[in-house]
Amino acid sequence: MSPKSILNIHTALSALWTWATGEGYADSHIVRAVEVQRPEPPVVEPFSRDEIKTLLSACRYTETYSRPGKAECRNERTTAERDRALILLLLDTGARNGELCYSPRIDKPGLLNRHIKRRSSAVKVVGKGTKERIVHISHPTMKALWEYQLTKEDAQPSDHLFLSSRGYQRPLTTDACYHLIARLGERCGIEECYPHRFRHTFAINFLRNGGKTLELQQMLGHTSLAMVKRYVRLAQVDLEEAHKRASPVANWRL
Repeated sequence: MSPKSILNIHTALSALWTWATGEGYADSHIVRAVEVQRPEPPVVEPFSRDEIKTLLSACRYTETYSRPGKAECRNERTTAERDRALILLLLDTGARNGELCYSPRIDKPGLLNRHIKRRSSAVKVVGKGTKERIVHISHPTMKALWEYQLTKEDAQPSDHLFLSSRGYQRPLTTDACYHLIARLGERCGIEECYPHRFRHTFAINFLRNGGKTLELQQMLGHTSLAMVKRYVRLAQVDLEEAHKRASPVANWRL
């Protein structure tokens, strides 16, 4: 097991024994006697502009393939609009995978069609627990969402925004999203390609472009500034002098 997994189990058992001793079911808190090493924070490495552009290009076509006696060719992917909209939304909002896609383990729906606020160019997401927040998106991301929604027939406000494939009403799950991003990254030669890395990329570029820490905390849905302070150190910017705000999608003109 990884140190983080061990820490998670220790935390859960500690909570159980705290309850048990408080209720009189246990005489002592035996879990406190077990020392556990806190893992080092993982290295946070954002995507580069070129990597994002390569991923978006990979959304459009399949891999090139050849047939005996015929020239090499490639086809348009049936999920091109969906995948482009998904990547831009992940990058432009810093939203978690489970906030956009269906989480079957906890039966959390993710984004629904009615959560897209076109007039205000915003999206309502439900974070950890049931905490709701509004995040604004740039024009290119809204355009990509609109083009994707045009591919869905008879879409209802209560339907899932991201579906498994065209013509099917099954929602795109968090696991399917993870594997989709990983496969696109593999095709593009990008290592460590996973949905949460877009969250890191958004946060660091938000700060580099003049965003403020409290605004970032609210946009990411963090309850404390601990993680935001890590992004501040990584961004290496002077927030007192920063004045320009912009999302990576708008700055990179994707």
